[in-house]
Amino acid sequence: MTSVRRRHRPAFVRGAHQSARRRGWNLPKGMPLKRMKRYFFHIRERTELELDIEGVEFPDDAAARCGAISAAKEMVVEAVIGDATIDGRQLEVMSAGGDLVAVVSLQSVIKI
Repeated sequence: MTSVRRRHRPAFVRGAHQSARRRGWNLPKGMPLKRMKRYFFHIRERTELELDIEGVEFPDDAAARCGAISAAKEMVVEAVIGDATIDGRQLEVMSAGGDLVAVVSLQSVIKI
């Protein structure tokens, strides 16, 4: 059985949010601004699921995937510094509509 905890966004997700907002305003003149969509970065660790209750805004699914990869890299750094394991941890990116957009395992972002 999976246990579920609700959490607020950690600092690395807030940083991704600010970056995504800036990207929306740096479009060339004359190009219409896209309305930002909300995505939730849930953290799964084996049988536990931590729900992101605030979400992050990105212009599209591809940008949300990139944000998830960046967030996963930050989580790996925090795990290494804190001497924690990353085995079995992953980010599940969900759209506001409840669609699964991406699953990024922490192991997948490490390049050796």
